[in-house]
Amino acid sequence: MLLIFGWAGGIINVFHVVPQMVRIYKTKSVQDISINSIVIKIVACSLYTIHGFIIEDAPLFWMTAVVLAQYILISCQYKYYHKIKKCDANIVECTPPTTRQILTDNADHA
Repeated sequence: MLLIFGWAGGIINVFHVVPQMVRIYKTKSVQDISINSIVIKIVACSLYTIHGFIIEDAPLFWMTAVVLAQYILISCQYKYYHKIKKCDANIVECTPPTTRQILTDNADHA
């Protein structure tokens, strides 16, 4: 009977991460995400998962394992979308001029 509180709390804990994952996916932006907080959450969830396994507490083990997987996914999203943003910025700065721009610039200087 007491395990129901562990399962209930764990399920709520699992769902609290989902909106962040969805927001990152929809906006393709991780600008407001701190990679340090993600790393801390991964370490904490890893330790809780190991602890749950050692003490044979199924709710603690399974729910923190799921949250751990979610934070690993968020870290992958961070790495992927952070790279895209950097590449997009570089492309904008490094775009070669079009033929029309070159002709217009040459006409202005003549």
